[in-house]
Amino acid sequence: MMISPDLSVVFYRGPFLLIFYLCLLSINIAVWTKFGVNYIRIFQLKGRRLTPQLLLRISILLWTIWLICYMSTFVHNYLPISPFVFPLILLAFLVAYLFNPLNICLRGSRWWLIKTMWRLVCAPFYHVMFADFWLGDQLVSMSQAMKDLEFIGCFYINRFQDGVNTMQDTTGCGSGGSIPMIIFGTLPNWFRAAQCIRRYIDTREGFPHLANTLKYSLGFVDATLAYLNYYYSTHASITYLYYALLANKVISALYSYYWDIVMDWGLIKFDGCLPVWGRQKIMYKHRCVYYLAMVEDLVLRFTWLYVLIIKFYLGPVLPDQTYVTVVALLEVFRRFVWNFFRVENEHVNNCGQFRQVTEIPPLDPALVQHLELPPNCKTKKRLTTFGSFEDSDDTKPLISRSPQSNCKPAKSQPPIKCYNSIGHTNTNSMIASTRILEVV
Repeated sequence: MMISPDLSVVFYRGPFLLIFYLCLLSINIAVWTKFGVNYIRIFQLKGRRLTPQLLLRISILLWTIWLICYMSTFVHNYLPISPFVFPLILLAFLVAYLFNPLNICLRGSRWWLIKTMWRLVCAPFYHVMFADFWLGDQLVSMSQAMKDLEFIGCFYINRFQDGVNTMQDTTGCGSGGSIPMIIFGTLPNWFRAAQCIRRYIDTREGFPHLANTLKYSLGFVDATLAYLNYYYSTHASITYLYYALLANKVISALYSYYWDIVMDWGLIKFDGCLPVWGRQKIMYKHRCVYYLAMVEDLVLRFTWLYVLIIKFYLGPVLPDQTYVTVVALLEVFRRFVWNFFRVENEHVNNCGQFRQVTEIPPLDPALVQHLELPPNCKTKKRLTTFGSFEDSDDTKPLISRSPQSNCKPAKSQPPIKCYNSIGHTNTNSMIASTRILEVV
């Protein structure tokens, strides 16, 4: 028994997209740190060691596991194991890594992710924080991974005992007429639409929240038209469904592009009908970076159109799964670029009104690289650092416990204050931006 190349692509593409995204996210964090974008406060990551170096280490570990499982699938003749076991081993490892209760491998950050995912899945029953909707947008770009997850479940439940080894034999799971796959593919859109509805209930502001709901609702229309087009594909006379699908895709892409550059990034505003530059402050040095990002976002919003043009003029040059993989990778890359400017815009303008203060202090890169405790500060509190890579335990105290009272300075030196948050609006804000103390 062997796995065909197309089937192996579907089995391993979802984890591949996830690990690829983690690598790009480490670059996001590195750039935010370099230019002072305070992602720690925006995402409420206080007390968690989420640094680009650590995230890159995790990505390398996951890449190694992924590569071992993928290669083992094609050399299974030398192993006493079925090739269909290795995709399950990979998925089991990813799940176990995320939900591992031991105090290792960034447990605080993993717990933050699990709580945020729970708030996302339970939308609209929770108040929406920045991290909640940000994670929802990331899942929208990972919709192909969600579809692949549904395919894997369908395959192993219904077809594994039949010894299926070709994609043609699993069309019931991966076809456009698969209702479960359509549901899984549109779940991220539902999460975001539900969050927008909750924001409207909390604020009673039709714009932007109901307008944002409409943006994600177009995804439901797209899935419905795609299903109907597949169902009636044998009727040559019914072509209006296909053109309606194309029209909906164009409208959705243009609407989403407008929302990116006007609402999410705040780069453009309209003076009457004339678009003008909308930013008063930028964190990145060169304005040309913002112009290039606007062009890139527009180009990658229409990757589906390029695939249609290639297939129309050149025919099936490549397998369908290759086109799907390329489009999925480009969408993850587009979201990677989107992250730079969305988080920066939140830092500068609080455009989503997700925080109580009107200004977030810039992130001092020294905070991420090194934090020091005053030598005469004896405390039961612990120092939480974002730059110590000796181990990945983000809850282990970095100083020994002491029965003495907190922060008692030596008599020969002036009093030293210990702060328990990032950034204060008083004169000690620079000290506070480089020290974090948290009660154990």
